[in-house]
Amino acid sequence: MTQRERNLGLLVGALFVGIVGYWGYSSWTNAVAKKNTQIAGAKTKLAELEAKDLYAQGVLKLRKSWQSKALPAKSNGAQNMYQAWITEAGEAAKVKGLDIDGKSPGGQRNVYDQMTYHVSGGGTLEQISKFLHGLAALDRMQEVRMLSLKPKEKTGELEFTMNFDTLLLYGSTQKELATAPAKKLEGLSADDLVKGIAKRNLFAAYKPPPPIPTNTAPRDPGPPPSPAFDNRAFTKLTGIIMVDSRPQAWVRVMTQDKKFDLFEGDTFEIDKQKGAVTKINFETKQVEFQFGDKKLNVKLGETLAEPSRPRLGSL
Repeated sequence: MTQRERNLGLLVGALFVGIVGYWGYSSWTNAVAKKNTQIAGAKTKLAELEAKDLYAQGVLKLRKSWQSKALPAKSNGAQNMYQAWITEAGEAAKVKGLDIDGKSPGGQRNVYDQMTYHVSGGGTLEQISKFLHGLAALDRMQEVRMLSLKPKEKTGELEFTMNFDTLLLYGSTQKELATAPAKKLEGLSADDLVKGIAKRNLFAAYKPPPPIPTNTAPRDPGPPPSPAFDNRAFTKLTGIIMVDSRPQAWVRVMTQDKKFDLFEGDTFEIDKQKGAVTKINFETKQVEFQFGDKKLNVKLGETLAEPSRPRLGSL
């Protein structure tokens, strides 16, 4: 074998090794990219499942709260119990000629039954106000849908008619209505309520009382109180992806089944609280939100609750 043939053989061998190496490297990088895509898809699917689970927990919590304020549907005597309670409230307020007509317009099978009571009677404005206070003070699934007042000639008394609805829920463990009011209406007793209503002429245009003069500067009321049910506590950062080389944050409000797909600078609103995305870090999987003058750093899987509230994603 000549030197030329030897050199040519070495060149062919080196070229073969290079081709094999390039093929192997390409196969490895393609496999890694495919695996990373599968992992990212699995994480997104997991985040969606966690969001659905959190939404279901919120619904169950709300349903349990409702069940604590209603008698069981289809239970023996539940309808008569409500009617007897309306009668007791009327007797306590000393309304006259109380007439109660109860009927069931329907409901949803295995969920709830609805009862409607048509109630009529008469009395002074003070007596009717005490009667309404007695109805509203019981913390149950109930609502006065219609109230009509008509003055009686020469007596100074009123005739009233009203429609009063209640819900009886399946799954409720309540066995009886409370024998005393379960809640106090904005801190007002029946006497406070009557005092504010009875001195007014309900059949004339309302005239507000004159303002009370004061020399003191008005106090700063401070920030508005948080709502009793804070939907931000059930709003979760479920995903961070790249869209056209821009990071995008996925935010879902589980209690309202609402989803926001947000880029940096986008705004959104939860419970009339306006928020904005100020920064998305794709590498660390964190998003910086701003509500008013407050900034909040949220990791993937955490909620947008106030710092003073526990975050469901970190429990």
